[in-house]
Amino acid sequence: MMHLRKIFALIFLTAFCVNATAQTIGGRVVNNKGITLEGVSVTLRTSDDRPVAFCNTNEDGTFSIELPQSETAEHLVFSMIGYAKRCVALNNFKPGQDVVLENDAFMLKEVKVKAEKIRRSGDTLTYSVAAFMQKQDRSIADVIAKMPGLSVSPSGQIKYQGKAINKFYIEGADLLGGKYALASENIKANQVKNVQVLEDHQPIKALKKVKFSDQAALNIVLKDDAKNVWQSVVEAGLGASLQGKAQLLRDAQLLEMLFSKSKQSISMYKTNNTGKDIGHETIDYTAAKASLNADNPLIESVTISTPSISDQRYNFNDTHVFATNWLFKTAKDNDLRLQVNGLIDKTNVTGHTRKTYLDAGTTGVSVTEDEALNEKTNEWSAELTYKVNKDNHYFANVAKGYIGFNRSRGEAMLNHAPILQRANRDKKVLSDNFEWIKTLSNNNTFSIKSRFLYNELPSSLLLVNGSTERISQQKIEWDASTGFRHKLLGMYITYNIGAAYKRQKMRLDNFYTSLNATYTQAQVYVMPSLSYISPSLRLNAGLSGELLYRKYGDESKPTFHLEPFVFANYRLTSRWSADMLFSHALSPNAFSSYIEAPVFTNYYSLIQGKAQLNTTTTNMLSNTWKYNDVIRGLFGNLGLSYSRTSNLPLYESVFEDGFYKSRASQHTSHNTSTSISGGIGKSIGWGKASIELNASASNTKYQLLIAKEVVDFTRRDLSTGIAIAYHPWEVFSIEHKSSYNTSARKGKNHVLFNNRQSFLHHRLRLYFLPGKWQMELSNELFQSQDKSISNSFFTDLSVSYRQKRWEATLIYNNVWGTTSLEQTYNANAQQIYLQTRLRPSELLFKLSFSL
Repeated sequence: MMHLRKIFALIFLTAFCVNATAQTIGGRVVNNKGITLEGVSVTLRTSDDRPVAFCNTNEDGTFSIELPQSETAEHLVFSMIGYAKRCVALNNFKPGQDVVLENDAFMLKEVKVKAEKIRRSGDTLTYSVAAFMQKQDRSIADVIAKMPGLSVSPSGQIKYQGKAINKFYIEGADLLGGKYALASENIKANQVKNVQVLEDHQPIKALKKVKFSDQAALNIVLKDDAKNVWQSVVEAGLGASLQGKAQLLRDAQLLEMLFSKSKQSISMYKTNNTGKDIGHETIDYTAAKASLNADNPLIESVTISTPSISDQRYNFNDTHVFATNWLFKTAKDNDLRLQVNGLIDKTNVTGHTRKTYLDAGTTGVSVTEDEALNEKTNEWSAELTYKVNKDNHYFANVAKGYIGFNRSRGEAMLNHAPILQRANRDKKVLSDNFEWIKTLSNNNTFSIKSRFLYNELPSSLLLVNGSTERISQQKIEWDASTGFRHKLLGMYITYNIGAAYKRQKMRLDNFYTSLNATYTQAQVYVMPSLSYISPSLRLNAGLSGELLYRKYGDESKPTFHLEPFVFANYRLTSRWSADMLFSHALSPNAFSSYIEAPVFTNYYSLIQGKAQLNTTTTNMLSNTWKYNDVIRGLFGNLGLSYSRTSNLPLYESVFEDGFYKSRASQHTSHNTSTSISGGIGKSIGWGKASIELNASASNTKYQLLIAKEVVDFTRRDLSTGIAIAYHPWEVFSIEHKSSYNTSARKGKNHVLFNNRQSFLHHRLRLYFLPGKWQMELSNELFQSQDKSISNSFFTDLSVSYRQKRWEATLIYNNVWGTTSLEQTYNANAQQIYLQTRLRPSELLFKLSFSL
């Protein structure tokens, strides 16, 4: 605890020192009638007229600009279209004074306007798409990935300064909720004027000055010709594989979009069998925070380990995706939203895997599998949302439904013995989230929240001995709370009182046993909290007192515990800010860990729990530093974190009767993890160049039970990456990404289990762009540091001809015909080697029409 105090003291001392060395200059801008002016450009300049700091005035005309410690400034310059520019000497400027701008009538001359790349107005950053868009960019996601401070993952998730966004708006409207990849990957880049980042975005207006957020939101500002009109895209592609048995390929889509003030819509149908992942476009990246979490079947689908490269290289798929999303503005601040999504997919994967289970005996046990499997998925989801979001009133109700069917089959050689594999996994979910907030007199607020979830999971599994296991899982869960918030001594005090209930059932039938099990959990909690918001400091702290009652079979256990948390955000200067978080949480163990009967999770692995109503405790401390310099286009973030989880159950594992068996022991363990991660993004003026550097490192200490001995392990992981985009000439552009990953595992007094794995991944894309033509040459190298594993090199080639309304493209993938890829990697309790069959050389011709 002493170390934690020293860390916090050092952090706050550093923050104070940095803040003390910077000069803040603030005031207000009005016109000659005394009316405040929003959006006035305010620039600090040196004696030679070089800009050193910049900002825009807020809604009330106020501004606050920070003079960097290393700079000196002579004057402030205020400018706005329609008003005469005004220059004020810094030594004559009084803090808080009004600056008056005079109307300026002038004749417009023919001029060439160069838009600012990035500009700030209060907590809003506006990125000019034209300043970052390169000729080869198709979707707005392609451009966002080049904007400093922003990143887009291969699955479509968007982050700002290393943290996932909490909202994705189109013209200020929340059409898609968390399924925003439908928009970011389908709205054309040339239809977007600006991308706005709303820093520290609180989406509920009634809580804007009461409860803060540390996540940003994105708002897409469309060009005028993309508004109030139906837009259609029709695309069709046909091709064939060029190696082995010829296979007919297809890639097609139908897309309809509308963005108007009263209504928005995105509807689409996509299909392909080219390996390209289109299912990720319907992933909800924010659902986990808003809803109760549905369980997944204990039985795993028939799967094979896959390499750390794009699944388009190895995925033999047949995918259909359906989506329709509608938003109706029933009033100014009222939204009615309907979303329906469907996925039908059949995937085939072939490969060889060798797993060494470290905890199964003193020297571990190796299992080899040669598998050819296919998996069929059919899943549908729907969501109906009604929301009223006013300054003094918030109402939202979100009803969701999901149904999914998963059938996986396979043929394998398990340690050279032929095995049939079969797993059926179904999932049904119904949920409803309700929230109501009312602002009372004196800005006090009253709130009511409720959440409900019903979950049903029937599944079956064919085992290695030819018998079948059947499991039926069911869960019903709800919680409800009410809160009152009032202001006291400049702080907002909140009192939340709530209750929650969860009941889980499982029916199990396998060759070992048949049973019916029920787990019940009820809790009542009281959570007082306080929040303080000032221009430089935002603080949120609370203490939850929770009475928890659990029952499983004849076992029952009441417990009372306290869970404190503290979150602080300190804005040191206009460019620097820091976040700090501490939390202490107690979590009941999962229902499945209480079941003492053997439960098979795959065709040769089983797990047995212990009927003890135990809990785990987690302490977490994190610190994040963020930097952004809008004028220089430089963004950076650095995150430090520490977590310790105690009282984790330890499992004793053996290979017995052809099965890998893990049984809960009397021992418990603890995991300790420390990590550091960061990134730097820089926009460079010439050639629309951008560069991004990122790195992360973690050190995890954990324990395994090996031959009845508790063994300490340490795992160290390091990942670094660089991404460069450069468009030096109109006819040429280049994009490069490289990453290096290494993982090292070390067991105390178990040298046999010590291992280190490293690999490099490079991707270089060259674009040749004469006139309306585009040729893309993509090269990819996967390089292992293990000399016994061969490297893999890929080349893809495409040629496109583009008109305003249509585009024709010829694609040649895997030019060299690379047929397999090898990789080894570390898991906490496993060492894994895999060899995966890759897609052959393929040729595809596509036509796309914009209507």
